[in-house]
Amino acid sequence: MLTRINLAETNDFFTTADLTAYLNDGYKDFAGETQCLKKFVLLDINSGTTEYNLPDDCLQVIWAGYDDEALWPTSVNQLDAIDEDWIGREGTPTFFVVELDGFDKLRLYETPNISSTALDDDTTAQTDFEDWSDNLLLFHAYEPDDLTAGQTPDLETCFQWALIYYALWKCFEKEGDFQNLEIATFYQMRYLEKKAEKKKQLTIDQDVTFSGTENLDEAKNIGLLFGLNDGFWYDTYYEWDEMFLPSDGIIYLGMHSKDTTWPDGVLKINRVGDDLAFYIRASSTWTEMFRITA
Repeated sequence: MLTRINLAETNDFFTTADLTAYLNDGYKDFAGETQCLKKFVLLDINSGTTEYNLPDDCLQVIWAGYDDEALWPTSVNQLDAIDEDWIGREGTPTFFVVELDGFDKLRLYETPNISSTALDDDTTAQTDFEDWSDNLLLFHAYEPDDLTAGQTPDLETCFQWALIYYALWKCFEKEGDFQNLEIATFYQMRYLEKKAEKKKQLTIDQDVTFSGTENLDEAKNIGLLFGLNDGFWYDTYYEWDEMFLPSDGIIYLGMHSKDTTWPDGVLKINRVGDDLAFYIRASSTWTEMFRITA
């Protein structure tokens, strides 16, 4: 990659160490801003231990699972609403929080009451998912290691150019006879464009297509995507009761009031032509609340 920058390695103004540092700085900035690098990792579970250290390279926990089941992301405020005595309660974990003692730890609720050792392959590139019963499985964005001579960044070829643009930006920004701030700004803009392009690509890739069959876990995920299990509704008035995807392809998200019995209301999201319509069911009647037009 150094030769692709088109600056001779013998140039006294830019040493190989300079160029390598610029490339690695760009790599870390690109990965940190876009969170495009992701991987699975298994962690040991210890009975009576609530908090677990996140991997050193973890930028953000995207998903967590325990004993073949997905864990629900939550917050301290929501845990207080769920269980006033949640601190120290032991059982089977169903929730996780990444906001206590900094962002380098993950807290489980309930606290595991068994211990287990993560079993994975000898290579870090593979994880035996059949071996993650009673273990904590994380899917997280990570910060890459520094590149060394002969290594290629774990990016598509078109986005590897982003690191080159970053390095050129820093080269021409460096004080001295070679400095040219106009050219530096040109390459800075090219780098920012590539970063924005990657963010847009990742946003599109996160679109999820769900099957039209009853599936509780998928319905929960849809609830997460729409943000319906977080915030005002959940904290103040509603608890989840039942969520499913019937064969007609319409998304139903069941919920009931904390003060009354089920059912108090069901939210239905249905496509009407090119529009997306949101309905609430009350007194056996569907009432449209609002519509998002195409």
